[in-house]
Parts: sequence; C-alpha cells; structure tokens
Amino acid sequence: MQSRLLLHVAGVVVLSCGGSKAPEPNSAPATSAASSSSASPQAADSQTPPAVALGAAFAVSDFGLVGNATAGDTCAPHVLGSKLARLDCGPWGITLEVATAMNDATVEGAKDTATKAWSNTKNFKSQTLADGWQLTFEASDSDAQYHLKTYRTIAGKAYECDISAKGAAERDKAIAVCGSLKAKPH
Repeated sequence: MQSRLLLHVAGVVVLSCGGSKAPEPNSAPATSAASSSSASPQAADSQTPPAVALGAAFAVSDFGLVGNATAGDTCAPHVLGSKLARLDCGPWGITLEVATAMNDATVEGAKDTATKAWSNTKNFKSQTLADGWQLTFEASDSDAQYHLKTYRTIAGKAYECDISAKGAAERDKAIAVCGSLKAKPH
C-alpha cells in the first residue's frame, strides 16, 4: 500500500496516451447525503465545491469515461495500463484507478489507510455521493498536505479518483474534476 501511495505523491511516468473529444461541460453528479467527522460538511446538493466551475471536456477513452476540467484549465489523460491513469490538469495531477480489491471500498477503510500512511492526519470530512463516497483530509507530515479520495461506481464499474495536493484550492479543483466523471456516451 505504501508504494501505491508514493505513486500518488511522486507522480508517474507516462507510458501511453489516450483521449478523444468529449461532450461539452456540464455539472458534476448530485450527492445523496453529506456527513462530516469535523468542521462543517460540504453542500449536500453538489460534489463540486461552490467556488469551482467546470470547463473544457476531456475523455479517458480506455476507461470509457468523460469528464470536465475546471474553468481555465485543461486535463490531459495519460493511461498507464488497463487500471491506472493520470489526469494532468495544468500544474497538478489526479490519479484515476479502476478499483480492485487493493482499493478501499468504504470511507472507514480509506480513513484507516490514511492514518497508517501519514502520522499527522486531521480534519477528516466524508461525504456520501449518489454513486459512492468522498473523503478529504489533511496530513501535516507530508509535502502535499491536502488529500482527496473519491470512490464512485460509474456504469457498473468502480473507480477511485484521488490527489495529494499542496493546497486546498488544488484539492477543491480535483473534487470538481473527479465529480464530473461519467460514462462516455455510445
């Protein structure tokens, strides 16, 4: 697990690239409920933070997904195998995985993994989404202090979308991008 987490922080080497023009931007999927273990929860009606607007469309063709970058940014998907991709969105990147048994399928499991991977975790906030869950937290013992882990089932397949960011603004943009992912229209 530690080597996979290191991958998220250190970045990855691009082995192949896939993509095609995707539909025009639209909003992220709605959530069904919100819960928080600290501070105030995010708005229960949207997975996208209120201050983050969506922009240019992108496609992760190998995964059968489309999504939107945040306004003013572009996201370039780089498929790194049948189960792993990196979405380079301006100066920051998001890791997208087809979920396997190695991924945490529950918020509780993701919290447990985070507390084992980083020693100074705090400000855990979880949110139930219409198609999964989202967890944000901070870890003061790493260079990238703001973390996001999203687990969603899209068109019958489970995906994990996450980032370890240096700032809350980057993490909020990743929330918007991960929330915009949906099945590619046929």
